[in-house]
Amino acid sequence: MLINLLLMLFLIWFIIHNFIKAHTFTSFSVWQDSFVPIYSLVLFFITIKWDRANLILLAILTPVALLLGWYETRGIEIKKKSRTKTRRNMNI
Repeated sequence: MLINLLLMLFLIWFIIHNFIKAHTFTSFSVWQDSFVPIYSLVLFFITIKWDRANLILLAILTPVALLLGWYETRGIEIKKKSRTKTRRNMNI
């Protein structure tokens, strides 16, 4: 019960923090990019009912999710940050 309350408060803090930062131009950190998947996994493992049907479903859906994630990101290229500046002195 206490862990659910702490996780909910942490999620609310994260949402408010990102809402406030959304009005300014900032780049995301690794922590902000990985928070939602980590939070989802923690809640999944806390709330799952560990019986045979759910484990079979987990075994089927995990490869499907990995395959979809690979398919959606297979054309992505990471480019180095440019040092040129725009008229408003922001890095591109």
